[in-house]
Amino acid sequence: MAIVESEICEVPCWQGITPGLTTKDDLKIQVMGLLSRENKTSTITPTYIGEKERNDGLWITLTYKELGIEVSVYGRQNIVEKIEFFFVNQKPRLKSVLNIVGTPEIVGVCHEIFEIRRELVYFENPISRFLYTKQLQINGTSFTVEYFPGTRVEWIEFLENPKYPGYDFVYPWTDFGQSSFNPENDDPDRPCPDYGK
Repeated sequence: MAIVESEICEVPCWQGITPGLTTKDDLKIQVMGLLSRENKTSTITPTYIGEKERNDGLWITLTYKELGIEVSVYGRQNIVEKIEFFFVNQKPRLKSVLNIVGTPEIVGVCHEIFEIRRELVYFENPISRFLYTKQLQINGTSFTVEYFPGTRVEWIEFLENPKYPGYDFVYPWTDFGQSSFNPENDDPDRPCPDYGK
C-alpha cells in the first residue's frame, strides 16, 4: 500500500496526478518527476514503464515487479480519467485499503457463470472503486458476499466522479460483515458491466 498512498496529495490524486484535472502533458512530467524523486529518496522504483497511444486515449503503466503491483493511468481527450492499481502477488487487506480510500457507500455484486461460477464484489465511494473476486461452487441457490477486515483486495481504481454501474445485487455499506444473495433474484434491469464490449 506504500505505492497506493501518495505523500504529496490525497485520494483520488496519486503522486500529483488527479483524474479530471491532470493533462496528458502534465501526466508525462509527473511520471518523470516521480521516477526522479524515487531514485533519490527510495529503493522503490518501477521495473517497467510503458506508454500506449490509442484511438480512445493514452495509457501509461508503471510496473513494480518486486512488489507485484502495476499502476496504470488512463487519459482520454487529453485529461487523465482514472488511475488503476493491480495487485499481482500479495493483495492488501480491505481494512488497509479503507484507511487510504475511505469508507465505501455501496457493495455491488456481479454474479457470473462461465466455465466456472464466480462473484465479483465491488466497493464504491465518490472517489474510488475496488474489487475482489471469489470462485463459487457450481451447485447452490444462495451465496455469501464477505467484507471482513482481512478480505484481500485485488484491484483499486481512483476516479474523478464514479458513476456506479449496474450490478446484479447492491447492498449499502454499513460495516464489515457479509450478505447473502440468490442468483435467481437478480434484477434484469441492472445488468453487470460487460467489459468485453
